[in-house]
Amino acid sequence: MFIVIDERIHTTLGKVWEKIHLEKLMALEASLMENIWQDNNFWPF
Repeated sequence: MFIVIDERIHTTLGKVWEKIHLEKLMALEASLMENIWQDNNFWPF
């Protein structure tokens, strides 16, 4: 019984961590894309 409870907690915490991690990665990606679009040295023309 303790294993099942522990597994549920572990699964729930894993899902929460994945959601937070994904949100942070998406925010980082958006920030990088914005910086690239605003960076005149990035574009060759």
